[in-house]
Amino acid sequence: MTDQSVRFKRLTQDAESLQLFRQLNGLFADAFEETDTYLRNKPSDDYLLSLLTKDHFIVCVALADDCVAGGLVAYALEKFE
Repeated sequence: MTDQSVRFKRLTQDAESLQLFRQLNGLFADAFEETDTYLRNKPSDDYLLSLLTKDHFIVCVALADDCVAGGLVAYALEKFE
């Protein structure tokens, strides 16, 4: 096993975060064996960036050697009742 530095980053509305968000989608596609779900109809850059501006939508990634090694997406659903 190698000694590898891992850092965590919350994604924001910038070009680097957009690239990391797309890498995370690729990782999810592999991990969950859902290539069609995550990669067939890729959302636009504008859509992903709009999600990253929302206070109730959080994306965090774990980076190992500047590559996405893991991640988490969390969001609050607004109640209507």
